[in-house]
Amino acid sequence: MSVVFTGTPQKKKITSTIDQIGQLLNLYRLPSETLPVYKDRVLDAFINKASGSSRGLYNGITRELGLDGQTTGLIVDVLRDSDGFPINPNLGLTITPKYLTLYSNFESKSIDLQIDLTDRTDGYFVYQVLDLINALDNWTITSSGVADYSKSLQLEQVSSEIYSYGYPLRASKINNFDDVLKVGNYLGSSVLFSEATGLRTEVSSTPSAPEEYMINYEEGKLHTYNPIEGTVSFSYHRFPLLLKWSPIAIQTVYNPDVQEILLEAHTDDDGNTVRELPTAEGAEIINELISVHKRTWGE
Repeated sequence: MSVVFTGTPQKKKITSTIDQIGQLLNLYRLPSETLPVYKDRVLDAFINKASGSSRGLYNGITRELGLDGQTTGLIVDVLRDSDGFPINPNLGLTITPKYLTLYSNFESKSIDLQIDLTDRTDGYFVYQVLDLINALDNWTITSSGVADYSKSLQLEQVSSEIYSYGYPLRASKINNFDDVLKVGNYLGSSVLFSEATGLRTEVSSTPSAPEEYMINYEEGKLHTYNPIEGTVSFSYHRFPLLLKWSPIAIQTVYNPDVQEILLEAHTDDDGNTVRELPTAEGAEIINELISVHKRTWGE
């Protein structure tokens, strides 16, 4: 006698250890998300932490939606000669929440270009950043992983300036720190020695006095007049540099674009266009905000 079962097979969600860890972080697997991808999102929660700051909001929202804001961006490099060395070794780049700044001479803070990333009067767009930087001498920039670069995007805070301190020198006329220079993509900048070495004058040829030194940047070697011991500190710039961005844009309620969504426009008695009453969509947004944030609308 055989038994026949009828019915529709039901999918059953099977959780893993990664799922359990994610649940502790209040980070759940997205529909149809594979375990390896979900694992990366869980690990990302420890690396790019969410918080109430602008950067933290970008991290949290991007991760919750399964969007990748870490591998796309703008790749900035310096123009190089046929041997791969920078034509101008003094270039530098910094980016803050307000400005993207490129320097023709980083040490003297001579600015080549400064873009206000918070200017939303006309809106800055990725293609504008590309055009502005590519128009400069000594710089090159390309986009990486951009689906639609005609829109404004939030660039992440990074800086090309990286410091290394206290690298030990061997007691030799030629001190080789080739690995440090290669890893750091050394572009020049200030070099400092401990006072005990007595080195304070950089020369372009073989040193002929105890206080002189010469650095061969191509070979990563330090030439001195006498054998020395001590440490050397230097700053360097790492290029090419990936300026990452988040696909999430966060605006204040005072932003004109947000105001247009939230509030209806009408003309007052003086003929001025004002926005006071919520739109249908705006009312939904306002009610949702009030449900999670105990404030009175209009405060």
